[in-house]
This record gives sequence, C-alpha cells and structure tokens, in this order.
Amino acid sequence: MRAVQRASKELTVERSTGMSREHEALIREFLRRQGAGPRVRELFLAMPRYVSRSSGCTVLSAWDHEGRLAAMYVVELSAESFATYLVGCHSREHYVPHASDLLFYEMILLAKGHAKRAINLGLGVNQGIRRFKEKWGGVPWLRYEFCGCTSPKGRLLQMLESFWARRSRGA
Repeated sequence: MRAVQRASKELTVERSTGMSREHEALIREFLRRQGAGPRVRELFLAMPRYVSRSSGCTVLSAWDHEGRLAAMYVVELSAESFATYLVGCHSREHYVPHASDLLFYEMILLAKGHAKRAINLGLGVNQGIRRFKEKWGGVPWLRYEFCGCTSPKGRLLQMLESFWARRSRGA
C-alpha cells in the first residue's frame, strides 16, 4: 500500500468507457519498447475498437499533474461474478513509479464496487508478469501454453465479427 500511496501523490486515476489519442500513443510507445510479437501487438492495437464496442469495459487511466498519461489498464466487467484484466501498460516517456500498482489497486476497488468475487488476471506469460500478479495475491492455476491457427488474412476476424453481430441481433 505504500507504493500505491506514493503513486497517488503524483497521479490522478480516471475511469472511462473510451480511449483517447493519448491511450493510442501510450500503446504505440509500449509496443515499440517491448518489441512485442504480432499477436500481442494486434491485441493492444485492437483495444480502442474493443473498448468502444463493449458495454462492460472500463479503462483505468493514471494521469500525471501535467495531464500526461503515465499508465492504463483495460478491465472487462461483463461476466456476472468476476472482472477480467485485459491489458495494461505504462509509459517510460512519462514514467511515474508504481503507476501500475495504483491502477491494480483501483481495479480491485472497481471489481468490489461491481460486486465481483474475483479478478481474472489472465496468464502469467513470463516471470515478470507472474511476479507482479503474485505480489497482488494472484494464484496461478493453469499452466501457460500457446497454440495458434491461421486463416486467410482477416478472414477469421470477419467470421468472429459476423458471429457476434448475429448473436447481438438475436439471430
């Protein structure tokens, strides 16, 4: 909690249902710095579109006193009994120590405020991510494995979007 208190002196947390140009710039900075693979890259680049289409998504943004975005989390609240941490990243250009800790704490408050019994933190795909999640009480219960499928460029995405569009219309 000391880390959260320190960060809260330097940052203001905002909850929103959309992403701005600043969020997109932070994602691009993060992807350049991380050298992310194509799947992670596509996941992050799809977040603004996903957030705009999801009725249960909340974006947690940590802004410094000069109005610069230091970090963000995207949390999905649509499941009945749990929240899901989708993605998060922080800036090195506008770095504030413990910004991620502050957003993690805010995610816990958000989940509690929506009567969620748990937070799905996703997979610990590397030691650093695992360690951060475990620091906050995350308990690994699935071994991380990866598999993939390929389809003609964009065809799989089109099929999924068509499926969800039909489902939302009740077809």
